[in-house]
Amino acid sequence: MGLFYYSSLWLMLSLKELQTPVSTKIFWSKIWYRPTQKALTWLQMDLSAG
Repeated sequence: MGLFYYSSLWLMLSLKELQTPVSTKIFWSKIWYRPTQKALTWLQMDLSAG
């Protein structure tokens, strides 16, 4: 997994946040919050390892 993957994933989620109604936002945040946190953790490990 590279930096491009993480940044595009984050961008996609951010755009989704901007265009969704509140109820959908709550739904998506529950699904996406944990994976995003994991992705950020992996990214930090990648950067510190590299």
